[in-house]
Amino acid sequence: MVMRRVAHYLQAGVRLLWLIDPDEGQVTIWQPGESPQVVTPPEKLSAEAVLPGFEIDTARLFASAREA
Repeated sequence: MVMRRVAHYLQAGVRLLWLIDPDEGQVTIWQPGESPQVVTPPEKLSAEAVLPGFEIDTARLFASAREA
């Protein structure tokens, strides 16, 4: 189901898609024409392709998810 939605969004023109999985502590990144990339702490997520200068520290992101 998730992969079908990812494909749908990318076909609709979405330029960057993040699937955040707090249980696994990882983010899968999709961009049109590229293979998915998996990011885990302590790496940073960058949205440079759509929001220049925007990035998120994954360690802080998942620390917040564990506290919720």
